[in-house]
Amino acid sequence: MRIPSSVTIGVHRFKVREGTEDETTAHGRMGFFDCKKGEIVIAPGFPKPAQFETYIHELVEAVNWVYDLNLPHPTIQDLAIGMANAYVSGKGRLGG
Repeated sequence: MRIPSSVTIGVHRFKVREGTEDETTAHGRMGFFDCKKGEIVIAPGFPKPAQFETYIHELVEAVNWVYDLNLPHPTIQDLAIGMANAYVSGKGRLGG
């Protein structure tokens, strides 16, 4: 469950980084996607599986923005959980 330092979605390249507590958990979030700064930020100090699931969630947020899908947040949450579970159960691949 390695989180990359950057990811490309469509023509957009996003930096992926561990954030500070001040910008994440102090505001009640484990991560966020910032389209203006072009980055996905993951909160520090959580177990790697939780950070990975947060990364996938923010990745879906980025896909939602890039492709202007207008997905409701509950749908983004469900997709992220399903994709993270598929990746983990597939031993690092999406699918078994």
